[in-house]
Amino acid sequence: MGQICDKKCGCDKNDGHTQHDCKQKKCPFKCVLCKNQCASIDHFHDLKLTTTINLPTGQDVKPHLCNLPHQCFKECSEDGICYLKIVKSDKIYSNRFENFKYIYAEQNTMF
Repeated sequence: MGQICDKKCGCDKNDGHTQHDCKQKKCPFKCVLCKNQCASIDHFHDLKLTTTINLPTGQDVKPHLCNLPHQCFKECSEDGICYLKIVKSDKIYSNRFENFKYIYAEQNTMF
């Protein structure tokens, strides 16, 4: 899990665990627009991101974003804040006691 987090895993390497557990809850990445801390409270959300945003440099990056306002670098097509598209999908939560289906909502920023 070194590509996600540089913190030491708290699990014993001889226990055969499959997920890194450094006890950190927040995303370890920086905001792609200002280098503040990413606002996600999911330590592993980088592994779940499937969309990218295109920076003014032309680089496509995963949308690690803080909660602070940033200057827009594209001509806006909407008044006010950037357009947000909510994509909903069905997911299944599983633990050792039960499984249940829930609706997962992901916010996609449209620049």
